[in-house]
Amino acid sequence: MPNPSVYEGVQSTQRGLDNATWGVRYVKPGIHLLQKEIAPITTLLMNMRMGERVTNPKVEWEEDEMLPHVTKLNNVSGYLSTDKTFIVDEEAYGNIGAFIKVPRTGEVMGPIVAQDSGLSNFTVAKRGCFGSSAAALVDNDVLIFIRGNIGDGGDAPEAINTLPTPKFNYIEPTSTVYGATEMLEDMETYNQTGKIAYQRPKKMKEHMESREVKVLFGTRGIDTTVTPVKYSMGGLFSYLTTTVETITVPTGATKGFTMKQFMAFIKRLFTYNESSAEKVFFCDGEIINNIDEFKLQLIDLNPNDMMLNFATKSVRTSFGTLHLVHHRMLNENFGYPWYGIALDLKNVELQPFQRQYVRRIPPGRGHSEEYEIYQSDTLVVKNEPTCGIFRVVNA
Repeated sequence: MPNPSVYEGVQSTQRGLDNATWGVRYVKPGIHLLQKEIAPITTLLMNMRMGERVTNPKVEWEEDEMLPHVTKLNNVSGYLSTDKTFIVDEEAYGNIGAFIKVPRTGEVMGPIVAQDSGLSNFTVAKRGCFGSSAAALVDNDVLIFIRGNIGDGGDAPEAINTLPTPKFNYIEPTSTVYGATEMLEDMETYNQTGKIAYQRPKKMKEHMESREVKVLFGTRGIDTTVTPVKYSMGGLFSYLTTTVETITVPTGATKGFTMKQFMAFIKRLFTYNESSAEKVFFCDGEIINNIDEFKLQLIDLNPNDMMLNFATKSVRTSFGTLHLVHHRMLNENFGYPWYGIALDLKNVELQPFQRQYVRRIPPGRGHSEEYEIYQSDTLVVKNEPTCGIFRVVNA
């Protein structure tokens, strides 16, 4: 070795040796992901509410409800105490022979002798029945139909029924692909960086997050103008339209809500007798902070209860129990700040299609390995008024 490099003094990491070139790197074990998996709804449904496999990309179900007893007057001019024909919101809730109670005045009128569905009105034979007094009526007066009252020896009333409402959603596939070249797989790396062994668990979490996005924000539809045809699954925001509580604050004001406003939402949420006594409320962290200020009664969860893995806390009210789950897709970053979704798990499920798998993609001429995570399913939301949305917005 002619003309060697000469260095005077004791060798150190800074003098004489190039640390970057000759030093053996120390890399701590493990790769630290910034964000953990954020798919609590999909995970919970997969473990608790996974339906049977279906054989058609269009999944259908039917819903029905009890025949209502209440409607309202729909006439801004109101009615005199002598009028006998009335326009209402829903005349079909009554039938020929039914009586009507007006809670505001105490009057009972009837029986109904004629109905016109085209004009949404009905006609009664008499005002002020059974000793009640006829009184003038105003717009939006509540009317209670008293059906099935027949005279002694009289004829049975006419039949009246509700019709089941058909509902549906489309199966949507979710495919996640990952892979590496043979050379990378054979290369010695720190922490398996880039290799299939590292990618596999990470891609499975990303796959779950992709499904969570669809469960929340998907729009139901089918596109036959492209090849192959594409199906799109409707998400929760597409289906939950009835029990929606919106708190509006002035523009520029600090967002927030009162305990009275939150209790009004909970009351609506547990209105239906087909509703479960416990529901899960997935929400923005700002909502959880706001609820903390109320100091409501918190309850402990059974250590064996799967909900313990998700809920940050549970709140017991007179109407039912609400499990609170901080959802990291319901925030300002995703465009849904101060939003919460309450689910009745008895009425929400994931319906899988036939094929669900992780497979190795058959290799072509290239020297690489590729794998695919494939799941195809849809969201079924039955009796959607038993679930709900709570949100705080600016005016």
